[in-house]
Amino acid sequence: ARPGGVGLVVDGEHMSYGELSCRANQVASYLEAAGGGPDTLVGLCVDRSFEMMRGLLGILKAGGAYVPLDPGYPATRLGYMVSDAGVSTVLTQQALMDDDSALSAALATLTHETPERVCLDTPETFSGYAQDNPQVDGLSPAHLAYVIYTSGSTGQPKGVMIEHGSVEALISWVNTTFSTAQRRQVLCSTSMCFDLFVFEIWSAWSVGSEVLLVDSALALCE
Repeated sequence: ARPGGVGLVVDGEHMSYGELSCRANQVASYLEAAGGGPDTLVGLCVDRSFEMMRGLLGILKAGGAYVPLDPGYPATRLGYMVSDAGVSTVLTQQALMDDDSALSAALATLTHETPERVCLDTPETFSGYAQDNPQVDGLSPAHLAYVIYTSGSTGQPKGVMIEHGSVEALISWVNTTFSTAQRRQVLCSTSMCFDLFVFEIWSAWSVGSEVLLVDSALALCE
């Protein structure tokens, strides 16, 4: 509706809805070509950046579901989540490809096939893929949108599967509870591994407002 409008702000830099959508569409086209589609789980291990939102939207645009993997988590927890979810692809960044990163250490512990790592900040990876909105066949509100893991304080962490219909219900509630003016700019400071993150981004994006992405609240408290 407003491709020239600002959709995302990170460290004072702005990205329009049009640019964000085109960049996310390239990720979606890549994932579709790799066999992705409804209920395909894709890991997302990125710092809080433009790449985070590009990867998240790309996964959703391909019809898949994202599994947030906080790069600050211990390698043992990341390894368990990747293995338990059975993801075959992890979207990440060059800085997290180093052997001393928690993600690399986590993947090194896996006994089954190691997921493919795809760097969102390597331009040539997606340069040949379409920037148009993909057409996903068979996607319904009952398909998964994302899977987040519990803390594991009472045992092994458990993956909680959230469907598109649940996110839609949340957005519907937000749109009847808060005015567009109240959501002109929405601060996103919650880790993507928590449900509140979903509220923060879609309460703005559902009405064409700006998401201001900052360091997570937990990091700011430290």
